[in-house]
Amino acid sequence: METVYLETTLVGHTAAAPHTDPFVAARQRVTRHRWLNDARGFALYISQRVLDECAAGGRTAAAEPFAVVEDLDLLESSDDVELQTYRKRLAPQQNWTDLP
Repeated sequence: METVYLETTLVGHTAAAPHTDPFVAARQRVTRHRWLNDARGFALYISQRVLDECAAGGRTAAAEPFAVVEDLDLLESSDDVELQTYRKRLAPQQNWTDLP
């Protein structure tokens, strides 16, 4: 079984109400379809960062994302993971794979 790390966007697309932007709504539909039909074929993991980002929406907004991820295994964080997350938030278009 392949292992897959789920980041917050996937959780949000799966749990959120349909978006008014048709392109975002289309991504939501595809994500929900894959979640319902394909997720069982993978070992799925999230991180504490994903839980924190889900909780940032507040108690009501966070209820649905937490329902999506409640049975998933949690990866331990490390300084390297935190550094990569920070870099991607600074410049998401940059290819950071060639950096130490």
